[in-house]
Amino acid sequence: MTSLIRNMVFSAFILANLTGCSYFTAHRTIARAESLLADGNLTEAEKAAGEILKTTGLSQEEKSKADSILDMCHRIKRDFTLSDSTILLKLAKYEPAVNKDDLSRLEKENKLDVRIIDGEKRYFNSCVSNLFLLDHAWLNKISPNAENETDSFAIFKLSHTSGVIEKPDSSGKPVNPVSMKLSYNLKVKADAVPAGDTI
Repeated sequence: MTSLIRNMVFSAFILANLTGCSYFTAHRTIARAESLLADGNLTEAEKAAGEILKTTGLSQEEKSKADSILDMCHRIKRDFTLSDSTILLKLAKYEPAVNKDDLSRLEKENKLDVRIIDGEKRYFNSCVSNLFLLDHAWLNKISPNAENETDSFAIFKLSHTSGVIEKPDSSGKPVNPVSMKLSYNLKVKADAVPAGDTI
């Protein structure tokens, strides 16, 4: 009987140690994956998160963290794909003399979204169009008379969005609300309603 109890205690001790070891291993690996993600080493972060999900005995919180890391890596890689040469080509359509010094200045002014991904600089896919919302000088390159074009809906939207971005946080309340009058045409099939009725 004593031998049986001794074996049961020993088995419980081994199980506890294995469970604890699994927990701390997963915890350390999650911290490493988060660090890799923060440093822009996305491929390594994906590998680390994938290894976490293979670990047995994970809590729901640990699984959620690993899934979140994988999702963030995938989205960042999908959304930041443009090289500096591609950005220069896009901007050269509006300013032929644009150069890498201009890119550096715009980055420092937080007007171009950029990340280092796996050791390479990559720009946000929509950063060029966003630039026209954030920088009036570039907005004027699209339309030199932008400030005088009060009837242009596109110019209005760009200017309005820029103003919204510059506003401080309004705790979820509408920023710069605009009253608008819309004109539209409606096409319906012949005899859709009886003569004289209103749609």
